Amino acid sequence: MTSNTMTAANVKIARPLSDAQLEELVPSIFTTNKHRSRSERYGHLPTIDVLRSLRKSGFVPVQAFQSRVKPTSRLGTAKERTPYAKHLIRLREKRWIEADLSVNDTIPDIILTNSHDGTSSFQLEAGLYRLVCSNGLVIRSDSFGSIRVPHNQNVFDRVKEGVDVMTKHVPEIMRVTKAWDKIKLDRRQQMKLGREALALRFHGEPPITVEQALENRRNDDEAPTLWRTFNTLQENLLMGGQQGRSASGRNTTTRLVTSVNNSLLYNRGLWQLAEAMAKKAA
Repeated sequence: MTSNTMTAANVKIARPLSDAQLEELVPSIFTTNKHRSRSERYGHLPTIDVLRSLRKSGFVPVQAFQSRVKPTSRLGTAKERTPYAKHLIRLREKRWIEADLSVNDTIPDIILTNSHDGTSSFQLEAGLYRLVCSNGLVIRSDSFGSIRVPHNQNVFDRVKEGVDVMTKHVPEIMRVTKAWDKIKLDRRQQMKLGREALALRFHGEPPITVEQALENRRNDDEAPTLWRTFNTLQENLLMGGQQGRSASGRNTTTRLVTSVNNSLLYNRGLWQLAEAMAKKAA
């Protein structure tokens, strides 16, 4: 992940990742052959080929990571699986990188996930990047769903079509975030959303309290709106770094979520929890 530099008036956001940077961060996107478990019907297409094509269409990778894999009887050892591991790429239109943006802006992204061992198809989802906290969100709702592209024929064309579809959702997504920022939550509603978010993130007794999950990391999030509360919860629960206690009573620190699957799961779930609260407030 590249670093971001902010000032009070404007912000320089993450620069596009080069092939060399991608190879260091997500080597599995360069894999030139399919996993041995895949049949002849499986059409292997290295993710890097898709990214190079999307660059020509004006979409560039700005963030990337791949999952750690575990050995399985079907797919082999962790070492055997790593070159085919599931990966996530955050794509951004060049115009947003070159735009004059302020710290409080939120800009649209497209999230591309894939693997080369049959555990994932090419998948596209809408995302948002909030500049004030350098934090990326993933959107999941009935209105802004995901697009899956199986590993077969015409992958290039279908991924490009999917990107076009996701791009058309942008105006409505931005309207939703502005609407959520006008929905004021009382403390009871914030606590309810916080408890639901903790239950989504942690199994059993969470290591931090609801109050900690709702702690603002910056003055910009002090307003008790649905949008600010959602962002606070998303950042605290996915970015980690909060002091708490384990189920056995030991001091612990919450961890950054690094798994592709878990990052998507928690992001999607949090969005749906906030969306449900927005509908009740309507």
